[in-house]
Amino acid sequence: MWQQIYNVVLKTPIGPRYGTMEIHGDQGTVDGSLNVLMGKNTFHGSIDEGNRCQITGQLRTLMRTILYTAAGNVTWDSVCLTMRIGNKTMEVTGTALPGKEGVRP
Repeated sequence: MWQQIYNVVLKTPIGPRYGTMEIHGDQGTVDGSLNVLMGKNTFHGSIDEGNRCQITGQLRTLMRTILYTAAGNVTWDSVCLTMRIGNKTMEVTGTALPGKEGVRP
C-alpha cells in the first residue's frame, strides 16, 4: 500500500482553485480525496503499472454536486489529470507536498 499528498491546482472556467489531493493506492486501485472548492471530495478508481490513473468522484459546490471522471498520470512526485464533467474538461495538476513524505510502495 502507498499514499501521497499533493498540492494541486484545479483549472476551472472561472479561474484556478488551489488545494490538496491525497491518494492511497493498493494493488491497482486508488482512492482518496480532492480538497478544493467546498472541502473534501472523495474519489476512487484504478492505476496501472505505467502510472496511468482513472478515477470517478464528485465535487461539491455552493449550488450543487457535480459528478466527474478523470484520467491521467500519477507518480510519486506529481499528478496530472484531465477531469471530464459532461462535455467539458478541466485540468488538475500538482506536485508532492513538501515535508509530508507519504508511504512508498
